[in-house]
Amino acid sequence: MSEESRVEIPIGKKMLNISDEEKTVIYVPRMFTAKKLEDIIEEIPEDFFRTVKEFWDYIDTRLRKLSINVSWVYSDISLQDQANLSAIVDFLVKNGAILQSVEDNFLNAEVEAWSEMIKNSPSSIVFELYEESIKELNKHIVTIINDTLKEGEIGVLFINSNIKVSFPKEIRVIRMFPFHPLDYLNRQKAKIGTS
Repeated sequence: MSEESRVEIPIGKKMLNISDEEKTVIYVPRMFTAKKLEDIIEEIPEDFFRTVKEFWDYIDTRLRKLSINVSWVYSDISLQDQANLSAIVDFLVKNGAILQSVEDNFLNAEVEAWSEMIKNSPSSIVFELYEESIKELNKHIVTIINDTLKEGEIGVLFINSNIKVSFPKEIRVIRMFPFHPLDYLNRQKAKIGTS
């Protein structure tokens, strides 16, 4: 790879090297909303709003440094109930990125339904069906990204933190978050003694 085909972009104290010969996805698991967290653990932790602000401030600061280089923004949800995320996406779009939904209402509902069944009546068959629906959702998301993101472009994927998207090796993935939202959820569950 020649030096001319590589761009270095500062992010914090590190440099992000982008090649015009590869597709790059910045993978951002979404932080839980207060409503979603309350649905899961039935109470809002005292540090929740401060933690949410810290999470999105971290993402915002890093993505602003990349904004002129971001070609695509992918999201699996409507942004209307996500003020922090919406502000970041608006900024990226104003700087030239194209917003592309990777949402599939049917697949999302199927994953959610199997997830609920695992909580309420777990079995190996239910878990297998859940895993199969996750694979279908993963394939849907990867297909959209692979079809739209071109070599040398950067895309940012904002995704439900419960979904782990597996990308093919020709797509470079950079995970960006100060902490994983599931780690926060698990800490809160441990504090109140739920599973």
